[in-house]
Amino acid sequence: MSDERTSTRYRLILMVSLTLGALAMIAAVWWYYLRQRAAVEETAVHELLAITAMQSAQIEHWRAGNIGSGGMIAASWTMPIARKILAGQAVPEADREQMLAVFNAFEREYLYSSVALVDLQGRVLIGSSGSKEDSPRYQTIVQEAQRAGKVTLSDLYREPPPSGRLRMAVSVPVADSGAIVLNINPSKTLYPYLSSWPSASHTGETTLFRINGDYQEYLSELRHAPGSALNFRRRIQVEITPGDRVLAAGWVRRTRDYRGVPVLAVIRRIQGSGWYVSTKVDDEEVYAPLTRLSWELALMVVLIAAANSGGVGLLWRSQQLRAHREHKALAGHFDSLIRYANDIIMLADDQGRIVEANQRAVQSFGYTEEELKTLHTVSLRADVPAQPPIWPDPKLDFGTRYEAVLRRKDGSTFRAEISARMIGVEGTRFCQAIIRDIGDRVRTEKEIKALSARLINAQEAERSRIALELHDDINEQIVALGIGMSNLTSQIPAGQKEAREQCKRIEQNIAQVSESIRRLSHELHPAMLEHAGLAAALRGYCSEFGLLTRIEVACQTNGSFDSVPPDVALCVFRVTQEALQNVAKHARVNQAEVDLTRADGAIRLTVSDQGAGAELNGAVTSAGLGLVSIKERTRLVGGTFEIQSAPQRGTRLTLNIPA
Repeated sequence: MSDERTSTRYRLILMVSLTLGALAMIAAVWWYYLRQRAAVEETAVHELLAITAMQSAQIEHWRAGNIGSGGMIAASWTMPIARKILAGQAVPEADREQMLAVFNAFEREYLYSSVALVDLQGRVLIGSSGSKEDSPRYQTIVQEAQRAGKVTLSDLYREPPPSGRLRMAVSVPVADSGAIVLNINPSKTLYPYLSSWPSASHTGETTLFRINGDYQEYLSELRHAPGSALNFRRRIQVEITPGDRVLAAGWVRRTRDYRGVPVLAVIRRIQGSGWYVSTKVDDEEVYAPLTRLSWELALMVVLIAAANSGGVGLLWRSQQLRAHREHKALAGHFDSLIRYANDIIMLADDQGRIVEANQRAVQSFGYTEEELKTLHTVSLRADVPAQPPIWPDPKLDFGTRYEAVLRRKDGSTFRAEISARMIGVEGTRFCQAIIRDIGDRVRTEKEIKALSARLINAQEAERSRIALELHDDINEQIVALGIGMSNLTSQIPAGQKEAREQCKRIEQNIAQVSESIRRLSHELHPAMLEHAGLAAALRGYCSEFGLLTRIEVACQTNGSFDSVPPDVALCVFRVTQEALQNVAKHARVNQAEVDLTRADGAIRLTVSDQGAGAELNGAVTSAGLGLVSIKERTRLVGGTFEIQSAPQRGTRLTLNIPA
């Protein structure tokens, strides 16, 4: 009776142990899958945030450029003529022709569909070559500009049939009797920004929309819904909308798009407008790398469940036969699991000689199983370091985990992650290693870093192009305009004081515009950095920043900076720009310090203030786009940066770059 109770207890203990072991293995498999899924999703979110930031910045620049065009007309000599025409006064034909020439030039050079002088009733009094007919929306557009009392950019609208064209308009109010209207065709100037996608993707799509009550109204053409711009809308899918800070940085969502397809999306607000940009990728594309892994893990779980069921059934048979078959089944199960696992699994003795290897090891290294058993583990290393060896110290019972470069039989190499541990088998100690080929993961990380580098380089190239156009084209035109105005002033008789004073004021305004353009060109592309060097460019920027913001910046430079590589110099300059802009926005101080030192083969930049500060909580990587830009620029030149800040104790940014 006692033996029977002991046997029953023994069977129960074995059954519970086997069940718990199977559940633990299934949980481990599930945990590993969730980690891989999170890594894939994090990569996709990082790429979507970068693309959304780039495209929203392009649209914001586009909007600002159109407002600037209206400002150019508002400051031009055409305004007095426009006021006379709207007032019904007689205007020489030559003046009307010159105004029409200006309108045609704007239409041709800035890709406007038409430019027209419109009265309060929406009637076109003078129009460019593109003004074929009066627009039914002109009256509304002019009245909105009059109410605003400044240059305005209308929202997207669709003209009524039969044309049904998509349009926007820049309105320049003229006195209180009309406006100069610059009509925009968004299909030619706006939508191209949305159609570009900087990486390979077959489902990636960017859409532009606005909120109209409880509905989301699409402003751009949808890939799978032709003719959808301003014709397609759907009810807002969420109960709670995020705050302005979240929408400004990028709101990440798992949702369904207008087709009802599950997608990963990022939504960002276009500053200064009621528009939103949404970039999305189908879940199917995001999680495509996990498909094969899911099948393999599912098969492993099925095998574990099947083996567990078989083991539990065998426990209820006779004790000796049950013990014998249990041992055989478990041995077969683990042998199958190891031999056909997706990872390389090898066993070596305490001298490092290989004694067992699974099929994955044979396939990965190109040796036969017999050839592997004649090798020492160190012979598989391509980097051959002194430490660590391919196996841990046989005297240690705990495991180790590290990366190494391994060599195949044909001489090719691959990077692997090695998990090794000492185990005991019937009184003999062996080293067991699980080796995983991480080449695809490393390549993916390199591709992500390369994408960041391309985005930053593209940004710098675009800044240089815009700065060159501002400096060599627009600024020269404004200077010429100032000279012409000066000549005109000198020709006005001394008795006409009011006219002379007005011309002088216009000269001053032209000079201020020229100076603003020069300053903007300098910020976009610091020419002093190329011609005078890093130290001089940094001191010049700090001085100019102080004049603009009334924040006194103490700039100190120590060391020689003549041989600093151009990419390193540009990185230091841009980081200083971003750090000082953050001081102006958040610190609430009137003093800051910039210290640049080159010594011991390294450049060290420190930007500090004694202002409001902030509680970082170690979350620098989740900060705004400016800090993300600093991080990426620093990484591209092989440097490191650190931010120290505390409430009411100021902020200190430290940058270190080998140079």
